[in-house]
Amino acid sequence: MNVLNAKRVFLLIIISLLTAGFGLSAFNVYVSYKIYETKKWPYVSGNIVSYSVERHANDEPGNRAFEPIIEYEYLLNKKKYLSKKIVFGDIYFSSKKKANLYLHQYIQLEKLYVFYNPQDPNESILEPGRYIFLVEKLVIGLFFLVIGGISLFFYLKIDWKNFNILK
Repeated sequence: MNVLNAKRVFLLIIISLLTAGFGLSAFNVYVSYKIYETKKWPYVSGNIVSYSVERHANDEPGNRAFEPIIEYEYLLNKKKYLSKKIVFGDIYFSSKKKANLYLHQYIQLEKLYVFYNPQDPNESILEPGRYIFLVEKLVIGLFFLVIGGISLFFYLKIDWKNFNILK
């Protein structure tokens, strides 16, 4: 591999790391904003239509993930809405028993509170302000940004004519 190709490959790797890091970080900022906004959403009473626990479709052999599904309806301005969103994001449990226990807390409620987006009443959740797996994605995004930044620093320090790191 000649120096020009090495330079291009190194730059492509740096751009990929920075893009992935920026993308994940930007996504986390967006999700954090949406989660924060759900705390301000108004609520109405709702009714559970159906509930179940489903094995996650993207499971790898040996990994188990069970998703509690709650379908609920709510009436707003004489219009009936239907949703399955519990939180902004997805909830998975490592066992079917844990997912059923989670569902049971909703089944026992006398009154179901549905929080809806006032700008788009079709968008609703049952647990405002709750986030799932946000910290892990943020750490991964920041990790890519840091590695990409360090790589960019060394990319700029390399004397590509002699292919040595400058002092």
